[in-house]
Parts: sequence; C-alpha cells; structure tokens
Amino acid sequence: VYYSPTKEFIVFDVFDDLDLLDFDIMEELLKESDLPYLKPLIRDSYQNIIKYEPKFTTTIPKLLGYPTPLLPLFNENIAEGIVIKPIKSIRTRSRIIIKIKPPQFEEQIKNPENLNKNEKTPIDIVKMNLFEFINMNRLNSVISKLDTKDKSDEMKLANLLYENAKEDFMKDEELKKKFLELSDSNKETIRKAGVSKSKHFVKEYLKSLLSSQ
Repeated sequence: VYYSPTKEFIVFDVFDDLDLLDFDIMEELLKESDLPYLKPLIRDSYQNIIKYEPKFTTTIPKLLGYPTPLLPLFNENIAEGIVIKPIKSIRTRSRIIIKIKPPQFEEQIKNPENLNKNEKTPIDIVKMNLFEFINMNRLNSVISKLDTKDKSDEMKLANLLYENAKEDFMKDEELKKKFLELSDSNKETIRKAGVSKSKHFVKEYLKSLLSSQ
C-alpha cells in the first residue's frame, strides 16, 4: 500500500501509561494539538461493522493531504483492511481489536492439512499452525516498517518475520497453550524451523529485488 512519498507521522492510538484513551477523548486532544490522526471509516454497532467490505482504496493519503489517487500507478491503492476496536476502553488488562483483511493482505494462510490432526505429535501441530502465520504478505508488512538499510539483511528479515508471526500465533490461547507445553528443546526446534521457513520467503523477496534492478 502506498501512503506517502515520504515518512509521515499519524496517530492511531494514545496510551497514557495506564490505559489506551477512549477514542472521543483522544480525538478531542489531538484536534487541540493539531496532530494528524486516523479518522474512523464508520461508527456503528459491531453487528453492522463486521459486514464492512474490507477491500477499498486507502483513505490515508487523503488524510495526509495528498491527492487521491496519489499517482496513476496507484489507482488501485487497496487498503490492507479494517481494524475494529471499541470507542470506549473497558479498563481491563488488554483491549480486543479485530482485523479484517482482503485476501491479498492475509497474514495467516490456512493449511488444509491442519484439519487432519490424527497421529500428529504436539510439536508437529504447533509447527504446522505456526507456519500458517509465515508468508509473503506478512513479510511485506514487516518490511514496510523498516529503514532502507535493513530491507536487504537476509538474517535480520528472517528473524523479524518469525518473531512477528510468533507474536500473532501466541494471541490464540489454544495455540499458545500447546506451545508452552512443549519442552525447551522442542521450543528451540520450533524456532529454528520457523526461522528456516521465514528465510524461504526472504530469499524470494531478495531475488525479486535483484530481478527488478
């Protein structure tokens, strides 16, 4: 997704050292301070918002003051999806957010083989599920947040992709439990397998860079 020809700052959330601010409070403060922030696409009940079509042209360039479309090349500048979050904080230890992405940006790609878990060992189950989170879409997302000098560092990219995938993997309580139940040696086996899988996508990415030069 192409947001801007330069690096820009735009607020998504504000944390006050205790909790995330309610959206309306955050918006009022940001308007007073004249800081750019992401405007909601829609405010409605969860039942209605969950039906929102996640494939649309990104609105962020317009928020940053750029013309829409930004460039002829990006007429189909599709957003990465939508994030659903509560307007008011529930003041618990964490806040639930839901991400809905169009297929081309999915960062978890289901493996049909996972449906048949018979005769699979615990480490096999963890590995197969973790591998669903390691893919080119996620790598592109990781790369988009890096400085230019880091975008060609194969080992760094592989480790970042693995850590990013594992972070989302561990958000699933059932999968997290299965991982934590593994022995330390099996956890290390999983890490090595995950980094190796990540390297596969990094090599594809670096190869595509060379071919485009």
